[in-house]
Amino acid sequence: MAILIEGQSECVICKCKLQEFEDIIMFPPLISNINDRIYPFSDSGVHKKCLTRHPLAADVIHYREQYDQFNNKRPIIDVEGNIIENPREIISWGLLTSDPSEELHRYNFLTLNRKRIANWTERENFLMTAKRYVSDGKWKSYGDFNLLEYLINLVE
Repeated sequence: MAILIEGQSECVICKCKLQEFEDIIMFPPLISNINDRIYPFSDSGVHKKCLTRHPLAADVIHYREQYDQFNNKRPIIDVEGNIIENPREIISWGLLTSDPSEELHRYNFLTLNRKRIANWTERENFLMTAKRYVSDGKWKSYGDFNLLEYLINLVE
């Protein structure tokens, strides 16, 4: 969840300082792609009144709910429906794109078993889709760590 400092952190919509007495909605780090339309909300806070008037409000709330469900899911179950007992075998990721028209969207919020990646029926399609997304310039990381390229390497 975002870390906000009263009187210093700004609402990502109106850019005014967030105060303790205001209704504030905080968001976890929803997405790593700075090119995504909901990236500005990722790991931030907003005034509730600002968000309710924003055109992306429904989408941002939807992906926050998916994020929360995904991260609180127990037991950990992979894409094949198998329970993963050993945490070291887990490969999982959250939101890759908020655009439902992108093929990569179908790979949001997945969990794989590291030992069974070769058996994943969608493996080749995921790799092709993710590589194309990167080569088309649709993915850009904030810092040096590129999550999508990292996931490509893990799945390969």
